[in-house]
Amino acid sequence: MSEVKDVMQAMDIATKAIQKAGIMYSWIINVKKENAYWIVEVAAFSGRYIVKISASTGEVVEFGSVT
Repeated sequence: MSEVKDVMQAMDIATKAIQKAGIMYSWIINVKKENAYWIVEVAAFSGRYIVKISASTGEVVEFGSVT
């Protein structure tokens, strides 16, 4: 993958990760860049999730539910 330069790229990557996790209906509620990572917060009928993406590589480095 390559460097993630903007919010739209981060949202695309997070959406693909959510879909791969089998979550069908979701919507992005927050995107922010913290240091070397994009943090994307996603809401779904099954709960809320965080997708952490490396800004330099575009790789998802963390995926988890928010309690």
